[in-house]
Amino acid sequence: GSHSETERKRRDLMNEKISQLKNLVPGFDQQKPNKVTVLGKAVEFMQLLKTKNEKLVRDTEELRAELERLRLVTKDGSKEGEDDPRRVRRPNLFEVPVITDAIPRTVDDKGSIIIPDLTLKQFVAVALKKSLENLI
Repeated sequence: GSHSETERKRRDLMNEKISQLKNLVPGFDQQKPNKVTVLGKAVEFMQLLKTKNEKLVRDTEELRAELERLRLVTKDGSKEGEDDPRRVRRPNLFEVPVITDAIPRTVDDKGSIIIPDLTLKQFVAVALKKSLENLI
């Protein structure tokens, strides 16, 4: 009695979790893949996510270093001497409306805006290019 009921509950819970995992992981061709296939695809997907996350971390670090380098180009970032023609002006991306127009957007059938799959680094590169073009 009690042992077989406990075992059945354990199996039911495991099957439920495998089913939830199957719904989270893309790329299942079969309607009802076996548990090993679900676990294998889940491992592959997690490895892909881990790799993408590591790249995003590296890109973020590179962008922070570039931002710091750009801050050092300006004198000390203070308000004093802003009219000094020798002072390098930092581009303010919020002052450049053309940046938002530089990224093509479409609207899906639900009315949601779809933007292209740009990495953060690509987006910042477009933004910097547009802001520098506006300074010239």
